[in-house]
Amino acid sequence: MSAAEAFWDDVAPMLATPPHDAAAQAAVAALGQWAGVDGWAGKRVLDACAGLGRYALACAEAGAVVTANDVSAERLAGLAARAAERGVTVELLCADARALPAEERFDIVLLGGNLPGLWMTREEDLRLFGSLAGVVAEGGMLMLDLVTREQEMASFEPVVFGERRGMVVTERRSWIGYYEGFRVELSAHCDDGFWHHGFERAVASLREWEALLEQSGWQVLERYEGFSAKPLGRGSSRTGLLLRRGAP
Repeated sequence: MSAAEAFWDDVAPMLATPPHDAAAQAAVAALGQWAGVDGWAGKRVLDACAGLGRYALACAEAGAVVTANDVSAERLAGLAARAAERGVTVELLCADARALPAEERFDIVLLGGNLPGLWMTREEDLRLFGSLAGVVAEGGMLMLDLVTREQEMASFEPVVFGERRGMVVTERRSWIGYYEGFRVELSAHCDDGFWHHGFERAVASLREWEALLEQSGWQVLERYEGFSAKPLGRGSSRTGLLLRRGAP
Protein backbone atom coordinates (compact mmCIF):
# COMPACT_ATOMS: atom_id res chain seq x y z
CA MET A 1 0.00 0.00 0.00
CA SER A 2 1.34 3.46 -0.91
CA ALA A 3 1.90 6.13 1.73
CA ALA A 4 -0.86 8.22 0.13
CA GLU A 5 -3.38 5.38 0.36
CA ALA A 6 -2.37 4.68 3.96
CA PHE A 7 -3.02 8.34 4.67
CA TRP A 8 -6.52 8.25 3.21
CA ASP A 9 -7.37 5.00 5.01
CA ASP A 10 -6.59 6.76 8.28
CA VAL A 11 -8.21 10.08 7.41
CA ALA A 12 -11.46 8.81 5.81
CA PRO A 13 -13.10 7.85 9.15
CA MET A 14 -12.32 11.34 10.48
CA LEU A 15 -14.42 12.75 7.66
CA ALA A 16 -17.34 10.39 8.35
CA THR A 17 -18.58 12.08 11.53
CA PRO A 18 -21.87 13.91 12.19
CA PRO A 19 -20.29 17.40 11.85
CA HIS A 20 -18.66 16.54 8.53
CA ASP A 21 -21.83 14.81 7.29
CA ALA A 22 -23.86 17.90 8.24
CA ALA A 23 -21.38 20.13 6.39
CA ALA A 24 -21.66 17.93 3.29
CA GLN A 25 -25.46 18.02 3.43
CA ALA A 26 -25.37 21.81 3.62
CA ALA A 27 -22.88 21.99 0.74
CA VAL A 28 -24.97 19.65 -1.43
CA ALA A 29 -28.08 21.70 -0.73
CA ALA A 30 -26.22 24.84 -1.83
CA LEU A 31 -24.73 23.17 -4.90
CA GLY A 32 -28.16 22.04 -6.02
CA GLN A 33 -29.20 25.69 -6.26
CA TRP A 34 -26.34 26.66 -8.58
CA ALA A 35 -27.34 28.00 -11.97
CA GLY A 36 -27.96 25.21 -14.46
CA VAL A 37 -28.17 22.46 -11.84
CA ASP A 38 -31.84 22.85 -10.87
CA GLY A 39 -31.84 20.39 -7.99
CA TRP A 40 -30.64 16.81 -7.56
CA ALA A 41 -33.81 14.78 -8.10
CA GLY A 42 -33.27 12.13 -10.77
CA LYS A 43 -29.76 13.33 -11.67
CA ARG A 44 -27.14 10.65 -12.38
CA VAL A 45 -24.26 11.66 -10.13
CA LEU A 46 -20.73 10.35 -9.78
CA ASP A 47 -19.00 11.23 -6.52
CA ALA A 48 -15.33 10.90 -7.52
CA CYS A 49 -12.79 9.97 -4.83
CA ALA A 50 -15.73 9.48 -2.49
CA GLY A 51 -13.99 8.02 0.56
CA LEU A 52 -16.71 7.07 3.02
CA GLY A 53 -19.21 9.06 1.02
CA ARG A 54 -20.34 12.13 2.88
CA TYR A 55 -21.14 13.86 -0.45
CA ALA A 56 -22.47 10.70 -2.11
CA LEU A 57 -24.88 10.04 0.76
CA ALA A 58 -26.06 13.65 0.85
CA CYS A 59 -26.73 13.58 -2.92
CA ALA A 60 -28.63 10.29 -2.60
CA GLU A 61 -30.75 11.72 0.21
CA ALA A 62 -31.48 14.71 -2.05
CA GLY A 63 -32.91 12.37 -4.71
CA ALA A 64 -29.97 11.79 -7.04
CA VAL A 65 -29.06 8.41 -8.55
CA VAL A 66 -25.56 8.14 -7.14
CA THR A 67 -22.45 6.16 -8.00
CA ALA A 68 -19.60 6.49 -5.51
CA ASN A 69 -16.08 6.01 -6.83
CA ASP A 70 -12.96 5.26 -4.82
CA VAL A 71 -9.75 3.33 -5.43
CA SER A 72 -10.13 1.57 -2.06
CA ALA A 73 -12.52 -1.39 -1.77
CA GLU A 74 -12.24 -1.07 2.01
CA ARG A 75 -13.45 2.51 1.98
CA LEU A 76 -16.29 1.64 -0.39
CA ALA A 77 -17.37 -1.16 1.95
CA GLY A 78 -17.53 1.39 4.73
CA LEU A 79 -19.56 3.69 2.48
CA ALA A 80 -22.01 0.87 1.71
CA ALA A 81 -22.49 0.26 5.42
CA ARG A 82 -23.17 3.94 6.01
CA ALA A 83 -25.65 4.01 3.12
CA ALA A 84 -27.52 1.05 4.61
CA GLU A 85 -27.67 2.79 7.98
CA ARG A 86 -29.16 5.88 6.36
CA GLY A 87 -31.57 3.94 4.14
CA VAL A 88 -30.29 5.12 0.77
CA THR A 89 -28.94 3.30 -2.27
CA VAL A 90 -25.51 4.10 -3.70
CA GLU A 91 -23.83 2.18 -6.50
CA LEU A 92 -20.12 1.49 -5.96
CA LEU A 93 -17.31 1.87 -8.50
CA CYS A 94 -13.90 0.71 -7.33
CA ALA A 95 -11.39 2.36 -9.70
CA ASP A 96 -8.65 4.95 -9.80
CA ALA A 97 -10.41 8.24 -10.61
CA ARG A 98 -7.48 9.13 -12.87
CA ALA A 99 -8.42 6.22 -15.16
CA LEU A 100 -12.17 5.66 -14.92
CA PRO A 101 -13.91 3.11 -17.16
CA ALA A 102 -16.05 4.95 -19.71
CA GLU A 103 -18.98 2.51 -19.90
CA GLU A 104 -21.34 4.83 -18.00
CA ARG A 105 -22.05 8.55 -18.33
CA PHE A 106 -23.21 10.90 -15.60
CA ASP A 107 -25.18 14.14 -15.55
CA ILE A 108 -23.01 15.55 -12.77
CA VAL A 109 -19.53 14.58 -11.61
CA LEU A 110 -18.78 15.93 -8.15
CA LEU A 111 -15.30 16.26 -6.71
CA GLY A 112 -15.53 17.61 -3.17
CA GLY A 113 -12.73 18.74 -0.92
CA ASN A 114 -9.36 20.03 -2.06
CA LEU A 115 -7.86 16.83 -3.47
CA PRO A 116 -6.48 18.56 -6.57
CA GLY A 117 -3.74 21.05 -5.93
CA LEU A 118 -2.70 19.93 -2.49
CA TRP A 119 -2.53 16.15 -2.48
CA MET A 120 -1.67 15.48 -6.12
CA THR A 121 0.95 16.54 -8.66
CA ARG A 122 0.08 18.68 -11.67
CA GLU A 123 0.44 15.64 -13.94
CA GLU A 124 -2.00 13.72 -11.76
CA ASP A 125 -4.37 16.69 -11.77
CA LEU A 126 -4.42 16.62 -15.59
CA ARG A 127 -5.05 12.86 -15.61
CA LEU A 128 -7.86 13.26 -13.09
CA PHE A 129 -9.62 16.11 -14.91
CA GLY A 130 -9.23 14.30 -18.24
CA SER A 131 -10.65 11.08 -16.81
CA LEU A 132 -13.66 12.92 -15.36
CA ALA A 133 -14.27 14.52 -18.76
CA GLY A 134 -14.54 11.03 -20.22
CA VAL A 135 -17.48 9.93 -18.04
CA VAL A 136 -19.73 12.96 -18.16
CA ALA A 137 -22.84 12.75 -20.36
CA GLU A 138 -23.39 15.13 -23.26
CA GLY A 139 -24.40 18.42 -21.70
CA GLY A 140 -23.31 17.13 -18.27
CA MET A 141 -21.36 19.11 -15.71
CA LEU A 142 -18.43 18.89 -13.32
CA MET A 143 -18.74 20.40 -9.85
CA LEU A 144 -15.42 21.19 -8.28
CA ASP A 145 -14.30 23.15 -5.25
CA LEU A 146 -10.73 24.36 -5.01
CA VAL A 147 -8.60 26.21 -2.51
CA THR A 148 -6.42 28.98 -3.88
CA ARG A 149 -3.16 30.17 -2.36
CA GLU A 150 -4.81 33.23 -0.86
CA GLN A 151 -7.48 31.13 0.81
CA GLU A 152 -4.97 28.64 2.21
CA MET A 153 -2.88 31.45 3.70
CA ALA A 154 -5.72 32.24 6.10
CA SER A 155 -4.89 29.28 8.36
CA PHE A 156 -1.44 28.64 9.80
CA GLU A 157 -2.08 27.92 13.47
CA PRO A 158 -2.31 24.25 14.55
CA VAL A 159 -5.91 23.06 14.69
CA VAL A 160 -7.53 19.84 15.83
CA PHE A 161 -8.45 18.02 12.63
CA GLY A 162 -10.15 14.92 13.99
CA GLU A 163 -9.87 11.83 16.14
CA ARG A 164 -8.86 8.36 15.00
CA ARG A 165 -8.27 5.23 17.08
CA GLY A 166 -8.06 7.22 20.28
CA MET A 167 -5.69 9.79 18.79
CA VAL A 168 -6.43 13.48 18.51
CA VAL A 169 -5.01 14.43 15.13
CA THR A 170 -3.59 17.92 14.66
CA GLU A 171 -3.18 19.74 11.36
CA ARG A 172 -0.30 22.18 10.95
CA ARG A 173 0.32 24.31 7.86
CA SER A 174 3.49 26.20 7.07
CA TRP A 175 4.42 28.50 4.22
CA ILE A 176 7.61 27.68 2.33
CA GLY A 177 8.76 30.92 0.75
CA TYR A 178 11.31 29.65 -1.74
CA TYR A 179 8.85 27.00 -2.94
CA GLU A 180 5.82 29.28 -2.80
CA GLY A 181 3.85 26.40 -1.43
CA PHE A 182 2.55 24.80 1.71
CA ARG A 183 3.69 22.07 3.99
CA VAL A 184 0.63 20.39 5.48
CA GLU A 185 1.21 17.93 8.30
CA LEU A 186 -1.31 15.74 10.11
CA SER A 187 0.06 14.09 13.22
CA ALA A 188 -0.80 12.68 16.64
CA HIS A 189 0.78 11.10 19.68
CA CYS A 190 -0.75 8.02 21.28
CA ASP A 191 0.27 5.14 23.54
CA ASP A 192 1.44 3.13 20.54
CA GLY A 193 3.73 5.84 19.18
CA PHE A 194 3.59 8.73 16.77
CA TRP A 195 1.34 8.94 13.70
CA HIS A 196 2.33 11.36 10.97
CA HIS A 197 1.60 12.25 7.36
CA GLY A 198 3.10 15.23 5.57
CA PHE A 199 2.49 16.74 2.15
CA GLU A 200 4.21 19.56 0.33
CA ARG A 201 2.64 21.19 -2.69
CA ALA A 202 2.25 24.59 -4.30
CA VAL A 203 -1.34 25.83 -4.29
CA ALA A 204 -2.12 27.40 -7.65
CA SER A 205 -4.06 30.54 -8.44
CA LEU A 206 -7.59 30.17 -9.73
CA ARG A 207 -6.47 31.17 -13.21
CA GLU A 208 -3.88 28.38 -13.20
CA TRP A 209 -6.59 25.91 -12.20
CA GLU A 210 -8.79 27.07 -15.03
CA ALA A 211 -5.92 26.60 -17.48
CA LEU A 212 -5.41 23.01 -16.28
CA LEU A 213 -9.13 22.31 -16.62
CA GLU A 214 -9.22 23.78 -20.13
CA GLN A 215 -6.32 21.50 -21.11
CA SER A 216 -8.46 18.59 -19.92
CA GLY A 217 -11.50 19.52 -22.01
CA TRP A 218 -13.54 21.60 -19.55
CA GLN A 219 -15.11 25.05 -19.87
CA VAL A 220 -16.03 27.12 -16.80
CA LEU A 221 -19.74 27.98 -16.70
CA GLU A 222 -19.98 29.53 -13.25
CA ARG A 223 -17.51 30.58 -10.56
CA TYR A 224 -18.52 30.87 -6.92
CA GLU A 225 -16.00 32.86 -4.90
CA GLY A 226 -15.89 32.49 -1.15
CA PHE A 227 -17.77 29.18 -1.08
CA SER A 228 -17.25 27.97 2.51
CA ALA A 229 -17.59 24.90 4.68
CA LYS A 230 -17.52 24.68 8.48
CA PRO A 231 -17.38 21.00 9.43
CA LEU A 232 -15.82 21.60 12.85
CA GLY A 233 -16.79 25.17 13.56
CA ARG A 234 -13.78 26.44 11.62
CA GLY A 235 -14.54 28.26 8.39
CA SER A 236 -12.69 27.26 5.23
CA SER A 237 -13.01 29.66 2.32
CA ARG A 238 -13.09 27.96 -1.07
CA THR A 239 -13.84 28.64 -4.72
CA GLY A 240 -16.53 26.58 -6.40
CA LEU A 241 -16.48 25.93 -10.14
CA LEU A 242 -19.27 24.58 -12.33
CA LEU A 243 -17.90 23.28 -15.63
CA ARG A 244 -19.14 21.77 -18.85
CA ARG A 245 -17.20 19.53 -21.19
CA GLY A 246 -15.99 21.32 -24.31
CA ALA A 247 -17.15 24.69 -25.57
CA PRO A 248 -20.44 25.91 -24.04
